[in-house]
Amino acid sequence: MAIDETMLEKLRMLPPEKQQEVADFVDFLSQQRAASGRKPRLKGLCADLKVRISGDDIDQVRREIWVW
Repeated sequence: MAIDETMLEKLRMLPPEKQQEVADFVDFLSQQRAASGRKPRLKGLCADLKVRISGDDIDQVRREIWVW
């Protein structure tokens, strides 16, 4: 028996309020999956700090960190 058939069979055995809980949980998992594809950008995370970082600043830090 396929997973969808098994799940449907089990779902039908539940009372209506528990079926609604399952539906809510499935919605939650769907939203979680959709959100996991989005990655926050550093610029957005630091926007409230009002810090301006230039490409030169980043290059300087890279040179300081990666000293051989």
